[in-house]
Amino acid sequence: MNEERIMLITKDFVEEFGNKKQKEVYSRTRKLPKNTRNALINEAKTGWNEVVFTKNPNGLGNVFILSGKLNVKRDKMEVYNYQNCGQDQLPYKEDIREAILTYLSDTEEITITPRHLLRKLGILDEVLFVACRKFSAKEQKDYYNNLDEKYKVNGHAIFWDTVHIEYARLEENLESVLKDMAKSKIIKISNVTNVAYIGKREHETLHILEAKKIDDFKCELREKYDVTPNELLFKPKAKVKQIKGYKVEEKEFFESLGIEYVYDAIAIYINATKKEIDWYKARELSKTIKQKHLQHAYEKAVKRENKCKDMLLEQLGGRTKPLILIDNPTNQEWIKYKKLNSTYANEIHETLKTINNV
Repeated sequence: MNEERIMLITKDFVEEFGNKKQKEVYSRTRKLPKNTRNALINEAKTGWNEVVFTKNPNGLGNVFILSGKLNVKRDKMEVYNYQNCGQDQLPYKEDIREAILTYLSDTEEITITPRHLLRKLGILDEVLFVACRKFSAKEQKDYYNNLDEKYKVNGHAIFWDTVHIEYARLEENLESVLKDMAKSKIIKISNVTNVAYIGKREHETLHILEAKKIDDFKCELREKYDVTPNELLFKPKAKVKQIKGYKVEEKEFFESLGIEYVYDAIAIYINATKKEIDWYKARELSKTIKQKHLQHAYEKAVKRENKCKDMLLEQLGGRTKPLILIDNPTNQEWIKYKKLNSTYANEIHETLKTINNV
């Protein structure tokens, strides 16, 4: 697959991918019904990695954006199976399922966090793996400033918007796949609390009653200092004093138990046949998953971009009006500006492609 990207108006798209009857009908009516449009998109996807129908970023009407020309055409059945995955469903669900089975068949490690599991599966590259745990403004600024310049091409706002939206999507989709696999009796899975003891390399899983004692203490501590779990992550300036008090008491409590820290994890073991596992292991997975995730992310970004523009048009009674960016804009203002100027989706695509090494 090469990196070629083209944009076609409807007339050219029909001419390129339509059959004789479709071309004749469009030539006569200048209309493209939804079912015909979807059929043409499926035809185009046999030769292109991404095909998106969206508003024309350069003017009126809609266009088709084709990205990633394939060196070898896809079979039509593969395209139609992909299209039938359903609106807003995960298009690479089966790939993640296969990757999980392959990983579990090759390792003794069955207790892990979702983030580390995504990393082990090869779906999460190093930058996205680390960046997704940076929550406070200071953490994000310090991390971003130390990155290679190639990650900063589209700026601070787009970088963090990509990180937060796309990591959350990957984790949610992983959890959805695990739930489906457990329901299908392919794996057994349970939520656990892991503990890192001071001076010990190996982490252990706490008994549920021991985990409850720790959770109860942390709840009491949050109530005492009037902080929420999100405030402990994002560290708002208004709660600096309370968060510091919470952290001091939590550390003292952990040290009294010989604990360095605790964290939520999942315990998984495989419940599939050897024949099924051998079939899954025959395929190379991580690159395929990351490419499909990139396509899914781009399509979602296009929808967010179009929704923002539609909302503004509605507010202005159908009249367009350029957005003027104020001095020292916030991240949210930058994102809105890029959406309204039709650069948001392409920059999300470019940024995710770079930071997840697709």
